[in-house]
This record gives sequence, structure tokens and C-alpha cells, in this order.
Amino acid sequence: ESMESRAEGVRVLRKDKENMWVQVNVPSATTFDELVMIMGQRDYAKLNDFKAKHSTQHRTPQSSPYAHSRGVPTPASTPTQQSNSVLQTLQKLTYIMEFCRLQRISMLHVVDGLRNNTVALNLDRFSFSDKYCCRPKTDSSTLCPRPGLISCARCLIATWCSEGCLLLSFDEHQFACNLGFQYRTELGL
Repeated sequence: ESMESRAEGVRVLRKDKENMWVQVNVPSATTFDELVMIMGQRDYAKLNDFKAKHSTQHRTPQSSPYAHSRGVPTPASTPTQQSNSVLQTLQKLTYIMEFCRLQRISMLHVVDGLRNNTVALNLDRFSFSDKYCCRPKTDSSTLCPRPGLISCARCLIATWCSEGCLLLSFDEHQFACNLGFQYRTELGL
């Protein structure tokens, strides 16, 4: 498949039962390498540093960086256009990895739109445990420790262990679900 598009962002090139190929276009090779390393290692400290770096480079001082809730991307503020592009790319990659995990896709092939090289991420090592229930922590409860058995049919990445947990977190899930559905639609998943 040709890679004529150089616009910043992520697009799905193709997928099959075990593999997905995505093209990532970001401003520099360094940014691409950082993204792939962070996603491949699932290093949340580096992920937070990356978000903070890109948030402070292009935001007003009052803005805050993006936050994540159990693997579901949720923006905490509105970034500027340039920062938005890199952070949205990060969020879309996070969405794709969670989508692959639930669909049991074992390899994610990330194509650098600038250099036209591909990095393969083996996702099997992230799928050794079940995806857990997305019920959020409240003042009176902790995060639910049970595996998710019910999946959101709209965003395709949130899971709950029971109807009770789904109902407890339904209102909070709406924002993340809308964003996930938007990404799912944009990416053609």
C-alpha cells in the first residue's frame, strides 16, 4: 500500500487476524522513536515524561497534560494545534494497542511516515493477563480487581466484570467512549 499521506497522525494501513500495520506521521524521527519505544516497553514513567514535554513545549502555562484512565485515553485540557497533533498520535496508538489486545492481534507493525521504516511490536507479552474491569476508584471503593467480561460495543476497548460495575462507571465512561468511538471511526476499525 502506498504511503502518500504525510499529514501528522496515525492511519491503519491493513490488518488481519494476527497483525495490524499502522503508519505514524510525526514532526521528527526522534519523536517517532520515542513513541515506539514508550509504546513497546509500556513504560508509564517515560510516557508521562513524553506527555509533559510535549504539553509544556506548546501549551500556555495554565494548561495541564493529558491523563489516562485504565488504558482509555482521556484529555484533561485543550492543547494547541501543534501539541495536539503529537498527543493525539500518542492517544491513537494507545487506543490501537488496547484494540489489538482485546481482538487478540499479536503483532503491531508501526511504519514511520518520514523514514518509511517499520518497527514490529510483539503484543503477546502484554496479553498474558486479562484486561481488568474499568470500574473507577471511588471514595468508598478501590479499582475492581476482576477481569473484564463485558466489552463496550461502541469504543471496543473498555471492559467490565459485571453489569453492576458497568452501571457504576457508565457516566464516567461516556467521555472516554466518545473519544474511543471517534478514533475507531477515524481509523476504520
